[in-house]
Amino acid sequence: MKKAFYSRYLLPDWKSPLIEDAALLVENGKVRYVGKRDQVKKLGGFEEETDFGISLVMPSFVNAHTHVAMIVLRGLGEGLKLEDWLRKIWKAEEKMDEDVLEIASLYGLSEMVSSGITTFIDFYNVPPMVKALKKIKARAMLTLAFMDKVKYMEEESWKRLKRIDYYLSLTKSVCSKLALGPHSLYTCSSEILKEIKEISDKFNLSIHIHLAETRDEIKNVLRDKGKRPLGVLKELGLLNDRLIAAHGVHLGEDEIIELSRSKATIVHCPRSNSRLGSGIAKVAEMLKREVNVALGTDGPASSENFDVFEEMRTCIYTQRALRESSSAISFRDCIKMATENGGKAVRMNVGSLKPGREADFIVIDLKGLEVTWDVLTSVFYSTNKDRIRYVYIGGEKVFGNGEITSIDIDEVRLKASETLNSLL
Repeated sequence: MKKAFYSRYLLPDWKSPLIEDAALLVENGKVRYVGKRDQVKKLGGFEEETDFGISLVMPSFVNAHTHVAMIVLRGLGEGLKLEDWLRKIWKAEEKMDEDVLEIASLYGLSEMVSSGITTFIDFYNVPPMVKALKKIKARAMLTLAFMDKVKYMEEESWKRLKRIDYYLSLTKSVCSKLALGPHSLYTCSSEILKEIKEISDKFNLSIHIHLAETRDEIKNVLRDKGKRPLGVLKELGLLNDRLIAAHGVHLGEDEIIELSRSKATIVHCPRSNSRLGSGIAKVAEMLKREVNVALGTDGPASSENFDVFEEMRTCIYTQRALRESSSAISFRDCIKMATENGGKAVRMNVGSLKPGREADFIVIDLKGLEVTWDVLTSVFYSTNKDRIRYVYIGGEKVFGNGEITSIDIDEVRLKASETLNSLL
């Protein structure tokens, strides 16, 4: 099926110039043509044509590290440092049964898609998210979490290792990928890490882990294992192009070089790191060394929402302030992190609107922003998720004018509120 979409402006990818009076041709869920409106007419024979008017079409976002179902824990633990915040979160999570997790996953997924995120790497409970993905279409890598040094997860962590075939089948049922998620080096034993490594190699699965997030983590891992966290991963054979390491706040220059050589991904979560007082990652240095730095919102318990525009701005502001340079990184670097680099992390054909790629895009309302020296600059610095009018996945609309096309969002929100009350 051929569909033509028109807009005042279109951004094909993070580095290309804006196309004015633009057209996007989608066929069978893939981008076939992107360019000028008058040229697409020559390709003709469209089953559908949609004109978005005064708007910007751009690639949708990849959220490379999040805990979606933590949306029902939003606002918990304000003012606590990470270690104390985690203990408070874990205490609440002990009360979250499958029913709670299912509605939390659906509510979080609906908010995420309406924020322009069409691909994500979740780090939580897999079966409830699979149920959510059967109701709202999105692309996902679902992380099977392990924390055998945390009491309530000790037995469950080892059980999960014996059921990998089940989890692979489960994620495949919603066209998603499975990743293995040792939570961190301080919540996982060496024994379980070795088992995870073997399974990762056997099935070619990504490893998704929290790494070098705080100074206390560095100090404790050094004390217990005699090496810094990245050195432990390297020793275990986990430092490779399948590694997705969230945060990486406290990495040294030599470690950044190691990451670059290994082709691993670092997922930067600037709002969460700032809110929890963990520090500011050396993103400018990582980008200079060509590390694949993606962007993540982390869970809504530490970032409050899934607004990628806020995440990108926090990234650029903190990097420029850290280096005292207005050119430390550019806003196009941030867009790259939120699109193309996230696509590399998840190993999917997403993150740009080039012919042959998945037709995943967002439509941003430009009314009120059309009077400007530079459209893209103004969009980056002044837009938030509320300006997103439409979200498409594979050329199919999944969100429009405040509504998810496949569910009643008000009903889901009400159920999520009732779920929250059950945890209090």
